[in-house]
Amino acid sequence: MISFIDCYIQSPVNHCVNQFIQRSRIPSTYHMPAQFGTKSLLLEQTPTAYVILGSSAHVTEFNSWQEELIDFIIPKLEQGIPVLGICYGHQLIAHHYGSIIDFTDKEKTHFKEARKLNLSQSFWNYSQKSSIELGYAHSQIITKLSDHFDNLASSTRFENEIIRHKTLPFFGLQAHPEASREFLSNDANVHGNQDKILNDGFEFIMNFYNFSKSL
Repeated sequence: MISFIDCYIQSPVNHCVNQFIQRSRIPSTYHMPAQFGTKSLLLEQTPTAYVILGSSAHVTEFNSWQEELIDFIIPKLEQGIPVLGICYGHQLIAHHYGSIIDFTDKEKTHFKEARKLNLSQSFWNYSQKSSIELGYAHSQIITKLSDHFDNLASSTRFENEIIRHKTLPFFGLQAHPEASREFLSNDANVHGNQDKILNDGFEFIMNFYNFSKSL
Protein backbone atom coordinates (compact mmCIF):
# COMPACT_ATOMS: atom_id res chain seq x y z
CA MET A 1 0.00 0.00 0.00
CA ILE A 2 1.13 3.56 -0.77
CA SER A 3 0.08 6.43 1.48
CA PHE A 4 -0.20 9.65 -0.58
CA ILE A 5 0.12 12.86 1.44
CA ASP A 6 -1.28 15.85 -0.47
CA CYS A 7 -0.01 19.13 1.00
CA TYR A 8 -2.28 21.29 -1.14
CA ILE A 9 -3.39 24.75 -0.05
CA GLN A 10 -5.52 25.87 -3.00
CA SER A 11 -6.39 22.84 -5.14
CA PRO A 12 -6.06 19.10 -4.36
CA VAL A 13 -4.25 16.84 -6.83
CA ASN A 14 -6.54 13.88 -6.29
CA HIS A 15 -6.77 13.57 -10.09
CA CYS A 16 -3.02 12.88 -10.17
CA VAL A 17 -3.27 10.27 -7.42
CA ASN A 18 -6.34 8.64 -8.96
CA GLN A 19 -4.61 8.41 -12.33
CA PHE A 20 -1.67 6.58 -10.75
CA ILE A 21 -3.90 4.21 -8.75
CA GLN A 22 -6.01 3.35 -11.80
CA ARG A 23 -2.92 2.60 -13.85
CA SER A 24 -0.89 0.77 -11.20
CA ARG A 25 -3.72 -1.02 -9.33
CA ILE A 26 -1.72 -0.54 -6.13
CA PRO A 27 -3.92 -0.17 -3.00
CA SER A 28 -3.43 3.39 -1.75
CA THR A 29 -4.71 5.92 0.75
CA TYR A 30 -4.98 9.71 0.39
CA HIS A 31 -4.40 12.29 3.12
CA MET A 32 -4.63 16.10 3.37
CA PRO A 33 -2.60 17.32 6.37
CA ALA A 34 -2.63 21.01 5.40
CA GLN A 35 -6.43 20.93 5.61
CA PHE A 36 -7.16 18.31 8.27
CA GLY A 37 -3.92 17.49 10.11
CA THR A 38 -2.36 14.03 10.41
CA LYS A 39 -5.26 12.25 12.12
CA SER A 40 -6.10 10.08 9.09
CA LEU A 41 -2.44 9.04 8.84
CA LEU A 42 -2.44 7.96 12.45
CA LEU A 43 -5.52 5.78 11.93
CA GLU A 44 -4.25 3.74 8.98
CA GLN A 45 -2.15 0.58 8.85
CA THR A 46 1.55 1.14 8.21
CA PRO A 47 1.95 1.38 4.41
CA THR A 48 4.74 0.02 2.24
CA ALA A 49 5.76 3.61 1.50
CA TYR A 50 4.79 7.24 1.88
CA VAL A 51 4.68 9.77 -0.97
CA ILE A 52 4.63 13.45 0.07
CA LEU A 53 3.21 15.59 -2.73
CA GLY A 54 3.54 19.27 -3.62
CA SER A 55 2.02 22.44 -2.21
CA SER A 56 1.59 26.12 -3.02
CA ALA A 57 2.94 26.71 0.49
CA HIS A 58 6.67 27.13 1.03
CA VAL A 59 8.80 25.12 3.41
CA THR A 60 10.31 28.39 4.68
CA GLU A 61 6.87 29.56 5.92
CA PHE A 62 7.02 27.04 8.81
CA ASN A 63 3.27 26.47 8.94
CA SER A 64 1.86 24.62 11.97
CA TRP A 65 0.57 21.76 9.81
CA GLN A 66 4.06 21.41 8.33
CA GLU A 67 5.54 20.90 11.79
CA GLU A 68 2.81 18.36 12.55
CA LEU A 69 3.64 16.50 9.33
CA ILE A 70 7.36 16.49 10.14
CA ASP A 71 6.63 15.16 13.62
CA PHE A 72 4.69 12.32 12.00
CA ILE A 73 6.86 11.41 9.01
CA ILE A 74 10.42 11.64 10.38
CA PRO A 75 9.95 8.82 12.94
CA LYS A 76 8.43 6.67 10.19
CA LEU A 77 11.40 7.34 7.91
CA GLU A 78 13.90 6.69 10.69
CA GLN A 79 12.11 3.41 11.41
CA GLY A 80 12.96 2.39 7.85
CA ILE A 81 9.69 3.09 6.02
CA PRO A 82 10.54 4.52 2.57
CA VAL A 83 9.46 8.06 1.74
CA LEU A 84 9.34 9.76 -1.65
CA GLY A 85 9.26 13.55 -1.58
CA ILE A 86 7.82 15.35 -4.60
CA CYS A 87 8.40 19.11 -5.05
CA TYR A 88 7.30 20.45 -1.64
CA GLY A 89 7.88 17.02 -0.09
CA HIS A 90 11.37 16.94 -1.62
CA GLN A 91 12.19 20.30 -0.06
CA LEU A 92 10.52 19.48 3.27
CA ILE A 93 12.68 16.47 4.09
CA ALA A 94 15.83 18.04 2.64
CA HIS A 95 15.28 21.11 4.83
CA HIS A 96 14.71 19.00 7.94
CA TYR A 97 18.12 17.37 7.43
CA GLY A 98 19.99 20.63 6.98
CA SER A 99 19.62 21.64 3.32
CA ILE A 100 18.90 25.26 2.39
CA ILE A 101 15.66 26.04 0.55
CA ASP A 102 15.11 29.36 -1.24
CA PHE A 103 13.40 30.90 -4.25
CA THR A 104 14.66 30.04 -7.71
CA ASP A 105 15.90 33.61 -8.27
CA LYS A 106 15.51 37.17 -7.03
CA GLU A 107 12.33 37.55 -9.08
CA LYS A 108 10.83 34.47 -7.40
CA THR A 109 10.12 33.03 -10.85
CA HIS A 110 7.49 30.29 -10.90
CA PHE A 111 8.67 27.70 -13.41
CA LYS A 112 6.02 25.83 -15.38
CA GLU A 113 7.64 23.53 -17.91
CA ALA A 114 8.94 20.13 -18.88
CA ARG A 115 12.56 19.41 -18.04
CA LYS A 116 15.06 16.74 -19.02
CA LEU A 117 16.95 15.25 -16.07
CA ASN A 118 20.43 13.84 -16.48
CA LEU A 119 21.25 11.11 -13.98
CA SER A 120 24.67 11.30 -12.34
CA GLN A 121 24.46 7.94 -10.54
CA SER A 122 22.85 4.57 -11.10
CA PHE A 123 19.88 3.74 -8.86
CA TRP A 124 16.88 1.43 -9.05
CA ASN A 125 16.78 0.35 -12.72
CA TYR A 126 18.23 3.64 -13.99
CA SER A 127 21.75 3.65 -15.34
CA GLN A 128 24.25 6.45 -14.87
CA LYS A 129 24.07 9.14 -17.60
CA SER A 130 20.58 8.08 -18.67
CA SER A 131 17.80 10.70 -18.68
CA ILE A 132 14.11 11.12 -17.93
CA GLU A 133 11.67 13.91 -18.77
CA LEU A 134 9.16 15.26 -16.25
CA GLY A 135 6.80 18.18 -15.64
CA TYR A 136 7.48 21.06 -13.24
CA ALA A 137 5.59 23.72 -11.32
CA HIS A 138 7.62 25.44 -8.58
CA SER A 139 9.22 28.66 -7.37
CA GLN A 140 11.57 27.31 -4.68
CA ILE A 141 14.48 24.87 -4.89
CA ILE A 142 17.20 23.30 -2.78
CA THR A 143 19.96 25.89 -3.12
CA LYS A 144 22.44 24.00 -0.94
CA LEU A 145 22.24 20.25 -0.32
CA SER A 146 23.39 19.06 3.10
CA ASP A 147 25.93 16.30 3.61
CA HIS A 148 23.12 13.90 4.53
CA PHE A 149 22.22 13.50 0.85
CA ASP A 150 23.60 12.34 -2.49
CA ASN A 151 22.68 14.20 -5.67
CA LEU A 152 21.34 11.73 -8.24
CA ALA A 153 20.31 14.03 -11.09
CA SER A 154 20.52 17.59 -12.36
CA SER A 155 19.16 19.59 -15.28
CA THR A 156 20.46 22.47 -17.36
CA ARG A 157 18.39 24.76 -15.12
CA PHE A 158 19.03 23.50 -11.58
CA GLU A 159 21.39 21.14 -9.76
CA ASN A 160 19.49 19.25 -7.04
CA GLU A 161 16.75 17.69 -9.16
CA ILE A 162 16.79 14.19 -7.61
CA ILE A 163 18.36 13.40 -4.24
CA ARG A 164 18.79 10.39 -1.95
CA HIS A 165 19.44 10.29 1.78
CA LYS A 166 22.72 8.51 2.45
CA THR A 167 21.46 6.30 5.29
CA LEU A 168 17.64 6.47 5.26
CA PRO A 169 15.20 5.22 2.57
CA PHE A 170 14.32 8.70 1.32
CA PHE A 171 14.30 9.88 -2.30
CA GLY A 172 13.22 13.34 -3.38
CA LEU A 173 12.73 15.11 -6.68
CA GLN A 174 11.76 18.63 -7.64
CA ALA A 175 9.63 17.42 -10.55
CA HIS A 176 6.08 16.04 -10.51
CA PRO A 177 6.20 12.37 -11.61
CA GLU A 178 2.60 11.96 -10.38
CA ALA A 179 1.36 14.57 -12.87
CA SER A 180 -1.89 13.89 -14.69
CA ARG A 181 -2.73 15.35 -18.11
CA GLU A 182 -4.76 17.99 -16.29
CA PHE A 183 -1.75 18.92 -14.15
CA LEU A 184 0.61 19.02 -17.13
CA SER A 185 -1.71 21.24 -19.16
CA ASN A 186 -2.84 23.64 -16.42
CA ASP A 187 -0.20 23.64 -13.66
CA ALA A 188 2.97 22.85 -15.62
CA ASN A 189 1.89 24.50 -18.90
CA VAL A 190 3.13 21.49 -20.88
CA HIS A 191 1.08 20.70 -23.96
CA GLY A 192 3.46 18.69 -26.15
CA ASN A 193 5.06 15.30 -25.57
CA GLN A 194 2.75 14.51 -22.67
CA ASP A 195 2.81 10.76 -23.27
CA LYS A 196 6.55 10.45 -22.60
CA ILE A 197 6.34 12.70 -19.54
CA LEU A 198 3.43 10.70 -18.14
CA ASN A 199 5.20 7.39 -18.78
CA ASP A 200 8.51 8.56 -17.32
CA GLY A 201 6.69 9.81 -14.23
CA PHE A 202 4.68 6.64 -13.76
CA GLU A 203 7.82 4.53 -14.14
CA PHE A 204 9.61 6.64 -11.54
CA ILE A 205 6.94 6.11 -8.87
CA MET A 206 6.68 2.41 -9.73
CA ASN A 207 10.45 2.04 -9.37
CA PHE A 208 10.24 3.70 -5.96
CA TYR A 209 7.40 1.37 -4.93
CA ASN A 210 9.31 -1.72 -6.11
CA PHE A 211 12.36 -0.50 -4.20
CA SER A 212 10.17 -0.09 -1.09
CA LYS A 213 8.78 -3.63 -1.38
CA SER A 214 12.32 -5.04 -1.61
CA LEU A 215 13.36 -3.70 1.81
